[in-house]
Amino acid sequence: MYHSHHEANLNALPDANQQPEELKVTDLPAFYDLKRVEPYYLFANSTQLFFPPELLGEKSLTYINYELQRQPLKLENHVRKIGYCREMKHPHLLAALADLFLVLGTHGNALKLRLLQRCRDSLLPEDYAMLNRCADTALDSTLSRLPDACLFKQSCQHVVDFDLHASNAENEADIELIVETFIENSQIDQAMDLLEDHLLNQPEHQPLTRTLIDLYIASSQISRGLNFVEKLSVSHGELSDHWVDAEALLKSRQS
Repeated sequence: MYHSHHEANLNALPDANQQPEELKVTDLPAFYDLKRVEPYYLFANSTQLFFPPELLGEKSLTYINYELQRQPLKLENHVRKIGYCREMKHPHLLAALADLFLVLGTHGNALKLRLLQRCRDSLLPEDYAMLNRCADTALDSTLSRLPDACLFKQSCQHVVDFDLHASNAENEADIELIVETFIENSQIDQAMDLLEDHLLNQPEHQPLTRTLIDLYIASSQISRGLNFVEKLSVSHGELSDHWVDAEALLKSRQS
């Protein structure tokens, strides 16, 4: 009895050479319903790269933008963003491709060309030509044709040079943990509220400043960021250098 049951199980195993069937939204368990699973936890599963883009939703794009600000060289997030924009016909496709080109510089030609070819039908001919010309060289981050949605337009490095040794209080470590939890749950506005409240009283905490600036850019809330810098200036007078640089970075991302 056991033997025949065991043989049946072996026969049920898929052929190793068989190509997997295309994954459909209806094939996914309820666990992967975006209403139940936030982007951070969804992205923890590497098979997310094969999920239908409509499963991810717009708020996942905000999360990817934030992660790219933190880790520009994490290529899988560039690929996720490009794939999402292509499949959903999102207007930020050119920006997503340009960001990858800017970050890679003169490297990664095969990856750049492969992704560019996949997206060719979704790009304007002149945009495709611009990127194709730069596949073997570095894309100029100051090109006027680059869209404002480019995360690394003007510079593929952060303008703000933060001193990572500025942390000086235990309660700030607690705030970092709470903020990170908010971000992981896509509660971006709550994270910004908490950071603004804290930095309004203690504006010299540079790692938290960087997180806040990244969130402004990732969520396209540049005006909110500039308003907060103005509020800091009114409350504290002359801004410190890292806030002056942060303000310059935000202004460079204005439409």
